[in-house]
Amino acid sequence: MKILSVPGLLVAWICGASVLTTSAWGGERWTTGDQAFSVELHSDRIAGTDVLMAAAKGEVAATVVDSPLIESPVTREYGGLSWLGDVLPRWVEGRYLVFEREERLAVVDAAKKRLILNTTFEALVRAPKGERWIAVKHRPIGRLQEKITPGFRDTVYGIDLAEVIKVYEQKEGEKPVVPFSHLKSLVLLGHAVAYPKWKADGSVEMMVWTGSVTEMFALDPMDLRLKGKTRVAMPPGDGVVQLPWIAK
Repeated sequence: MKILSVPGLLVAWICGASVLTTSAWGGERWTTGDQAFSVELHSDRIAGTDVLMAAAKGEVAATVVDSPLIESPVTREYGGLSWLGDVLPRWVEGRYLVFEREERLAVVDAAKKRLILNTTFEALVRAPKGERWIAVKHRPIGRLQEKITPGFRDTVYGIDLAEVIKVYEQKEGEKPVVPFSHLKSLVLLGHAVAYPKWKADGSVEMMVWTGSVTEMFALDPMDLRLKGKTRVAMPPGDGVVQLPWIAK
């Protein structure tokens, strides 16, 4: 029997029977249908400690670590781990475990025991089909952290999971790594004032306040190319666009 110990956690792996035994205070476990990969979340509610573990068949479970691709200077962009136990994740390609809740999205590479993505967004809208999302970068809220500065512009992310995985594989060995560089992004001309909307033709609409007018942007979700824009008769004013959230 091999024993792996981390602070607040004890994991025993019995090689002969391929059985993973968790600590006394237990946790959530998600396993692929073929039993090839397993991910576990252990939450010590008393100590306030959350540990995410992953194991491949025949291997010792190990702590999941963050990819440098998701590091951010904005503290509240990081999703943490406690919320992962509150949602039902899904396996993609028999290796990647996807967690999604409201404005949060996390992806675990169970094979490499890495978090590819674990982020809180200002807005997150999933496409009607497939593993794709349009998201708006988290806005600082000024509670002893970064504030929205004059001239601040919202950033839109186009998240295609297949592309994220591909780019992540390419960039993971690079140093230094630019945070969020595995996500397509577009800096808007101003502030998003409503949640993005997926249209029937596959495009995305976003209402944007440019500082003088409100316009509805039509974007291609694959490359975030601007396909057109239309003036909207709704001047929200600075009091709305400077709020640290977007109206649903």
